[in-house]
Amino acid sequence: MEAISQNPGARKWKKLVNLVAQATVWRIWKTRNAKIFEGKNTSIQATVKLIKEDSYTWAMHRSNSTVTSWEKWLSFDVSSML
Repeated sequence: MEAISQNPGARKWKKLVNLVAQATVWRIWKTRNAKIFEGKNTSIQATVKLIKEDSYTWAMHRSNSTVTSWEKWLSFDVSSML
């Protein structure tokens, strides 16, 4: 997270990348716990899909600006948010 904040770029972009990084860490942690404690195996593709869903939901509910469409989010075409 520190590397994101120290790189050059617009504040909104950094916040967005930080949100996606946090969603990634969160989902990997939840997937790990499901594997260890419940014996559930989740594919990488399913985990990536869940990361995209989590980060989009978080952005929708936490952002003061307009969030891009789901289709643009899936391709991470978020330039409309900046």
